[in-house]
Amino acid sequence: MPRVPIINRVPDPSVNRIPKPIVDRNPSPPVVTSLDPPIVEVPGYDPPSYELPQLTPDAELSSPSFPTMPGKPPEMPQAETRDIPPPRPQIALPGGNDVPLPTGGEVALAGTTAIAATAAALLGKGLVDFLVKLLKPVIKKAVLKAKEAVGVRFTHLEEQQYFELQGQVAKQLKADAKAEKLRQLEEHLQQQRQRRR
Repeated sequence: MPRVPIINRVPDPSVNRIPKPIVDRNPSPPVVTSLDPPIVEVPGYDPPSYELPQLTPDAELSSPSFPTMPGKPPEMPQAETRDIPPPRPQIALPGGNDVPLPTGGEVALAGTTAIAATAAALLGKGLVDFLVKLLKPVIKKAVLKAKEAVGVRFTHLEEQQYFELQGQVAKQLKADAKAEKLRQLEEHLQQQRQRRR
């Protein structure tokens, strides 16, 4: 096996150092002789001129609605006087704001509105509950009849509901329950008779 020579250290690079480029920090702009300098049009301003008004008092004019006598000032019609309502009482809030209190009419309007809304909600709920109670069996029966007419197979629950809605099962169950009660009563009476003997 040939022997590989061992190198004690990495040899120095044989590339000479490249000098850094010299860059001017503030280069002068390039000189261009083929372009004309830009022309900027500055708008001019001509102030407006007008004649000042002449303030000369004219002779007093009288209007037909206010006839005046010479030397007597015109009489102005009296304006209607109205009573201004007193300011509303205010309540001071902790933030430094003052809130005006409502008047009696506003309170009455709010109260009657609240009562009407509550009554409408309660009556509406009662009416909806009544309609659901009334129409639920009718809708169930219609759906089951439609499924029967189309020939769709009923689930066990739907089959039970179908017979209950037709009344056959309900009548039979009532008759069976009545017969069972009579049988239990008769059996109880027989046991009591036997104990007495």
